[in-house]
Amino acid sequence: MGKEYPEEVIAISKKGEREARILLSKGKYIKYRYKKEGGEEVPNKYTIILKTEEGYEEFMFVKAASGKELLVKHEIKKQSPKVFDEKGKKVETL
Repeated sequence: MGKEYPEEVIAISKKGEREARILLSKGKYIKYRYKKEGGEEVPNKYTIILKTEEGYEEFMFVKAASGKELLVKHEIKKQSPKVFDEKGKKVETL
């Protein structure tokens, strides 16, 4: 049997499997969009930069789905999900 995690960090996958949300890192984010030099906005294209407390940055380039382009689905929830911080051995709200 695997590790036991607090019930509040358990998510149910589309296949009905129980999965624990495990903290990888914490930090801040920056989101920006693109405009052409003439000032016209480039539709449905933006970048998200995740900045961890340790100083690392992860870039996510997002462009609307069309062919082989990346589509990121956004869901807005009233409560932030909880994750389990394995280093600190505690539950954290994102």
